[in-house]
Amino acid sequence: MSINTLDWISGEKERMISLVEKWANINSGSHNLSGLATQCDFLQSAFEPLKGKLAILPTHPYKIVADNGHLTYQPLGSALHIQKYPEAPIQIFLGGHMDTVFGNTHPFQKTRRLSPDKLQGPGVTDMKGGLVILLKVLEAYERSQYAGKIGWELLINADEELGSPGSIPLFQQIAKRNQLGLLFEPALPDGAIVGARKGSASFTLAATGKSAHVGRDFFEGRNALLALARFALKATQLTDREAGILLNVGRISGGEAINQVPDKGILRINVRFEIPAQLEQVVQRLRGFAKEEQEVQLDLYEDAKTAPKPFDEQIQAVFKSYQKCANELGIPFTSRPTGGTCDGSRLYAYGLPNLDTLGAVGGQIHTSEEYIDLKSLVERAKLSALFLFKVASGEIEL
Repeated sequence: MSINTLDWISGEKERMISLVEKWANINSGSHNLSGLATQCDFLQSAFEPLKGKLAILPTHPYKIVADNGHLTYQPLGSALHIQKYPEAPIQIFLGGHMDTVFGNTHPFQKTRRLSPDKLQGPGVTDMKGGLVILLKVLEAYERSQYAGKIGWELLINADEELGSPGSIPLFQQIAKRNQLGLLFEPALPDGAIVGARKGSASFTLAATGKSAHVGRDFFEGRNALLALARFALKATQLTDREAGILLNVGRISGGEAINQVPDKGILRINVRFEIPAQLEQVVQRLRGFAKEEQEVQLDLYEDAKTAPKPFDEQIQAVFKSYQKCANELGIPFTSRPTGGTCDGSRLYAYGLPNLDTLGAVGGQIHTSEEYIDLKSLVERAKLSALFLFKVASGEIEL
């Protein structure tokens, strides 16, 4: 079963660590277009030797409600796409994202070694480490006796941390062409992968009041921020722990001088839910709260929505096949549900079953303490490579 190829991955450990450090030291925040372009160039150079059909694909602009309450469109970074062996009887999608949550003004910009097997840095686990694992998996496959027996398609997008608003058309087409998706988002800190995922929806509430001078015409004003605060207090009561509904007020902004009644403001919220009917109920309540406001006009906009991803029988079957591979390699491999979403959720919604946390093991993602367990680079690359070998040989049937 291409044992020599798996041994080759072991010999690539230092190269893998070097790539994680190099890529994590490139700021590729979702809105940093120049940084994303630089990261994309490095990825293109790394993946080009695989000799697939490579393209840099533009994505649609991101529609968003700006802080002034007006709809605006923000450009997004391009995606790296590669396809090889499209005529093979089995087609598998492998994916990841190059963007991080850390913008170019964030203080967390560089990596540092905390111990021989622990590296801290922006995006080392989510998901520069996962991209390195993905690269080595495909390199191992192309070096193996099974090359060509599976067709593979790769997409590394630049807007996942925003909910992939510009990548949706790409995922819709990818889901039609493939039988299975493997995504290299980070595993959980103990090495478990994610099973079921909640759905997620983000909303912006724009408030329009009436400006007034605080000293002269205070009672003529209509305070947009107070209206948003009243709405927020009502909205947070929709959280229902037992039902699995979570509502987070993430941001309230607006106002200028403190001696002026603010007439504009926005509130951004995120809702997590178990089933679509729960979201429908929450949205109805939110719209009702907006209508209850008497002094200020409140307009609710849906920014992004991702359906829940159940851990259904089809995905469980793939998980069990992966688990057998993990047992052969002596790697603990379990699953747990989570409230988070990723592109695996979006692909599932378009009909593509997938495992979506096959990347690096680490923790504290999306914080200034994010770290990666460097031992997991080789372990997880071997695991996914072995899975591909077994699928190609017919030992695992999709």
